[in-house]
Amino acid sequence: MSQLKIRAIVQGYQGEMLCVYAAMDEQTGYMLIGKADKFDPNMNFAPDLAILTNVAVLPTWTMFFKEEQLKDAIDAYHTLMSNELLDIDSSMQRYDPVSAIQVNGIKESGIEYRFSESVSNGHVAVLICALFAEKQRKINSSLAAQVDLQNNSVWREQPNDDFVVKPVSVGYFF
Repeated sequence: MSQLKIRAIVQGYQGEMLCVYAAMDEQTGYMLIGKADKFDPNMNFAPDLAILTNVAVLPTWTMFFKEEQLKDAIDAYHTLMSNELLDIDSSMQRYDPVSAIQVNGIKESGIEYRFSESVSNGHVAVLICALFAEKQRKINSSLAAQVDLQNNSVWREQPNDDFVVKPVSVGYFF
């Protein structure tokens, strides 16, 4: 079981700049939000750590979050929660975004959300973690499908032909 260590560093919402620590099982896509601490400018950015942030001045990051991605992050949060792939430790329940997200209505483009006035850096950090986890799940699914396709000899010229996937013709429908 491969575990991905995650640190979400967020500022710009209620409260002090915050670091939320999480871990994700890459095989299953299960994520645990474990703890939070105030940001330490002298923190170690280990190479095996995924850094998720909305702070442009950090020296390194794995995923940079922009506010335009909030709807995607909320959708990812709901997807992970409904599939029981996200667990928030009891000490972190105050940062569960379910208490800060409100449905604002439904339009042709889908559900619209708004935040209560009490949205904090912790709420957004959990949402960023959910967005990252959902993106990782999609990447892993895509890679697994490619490996399955690669291992299927119907698609390969010869059974021992390494890393060669033969093109498939695509038709157009008018």
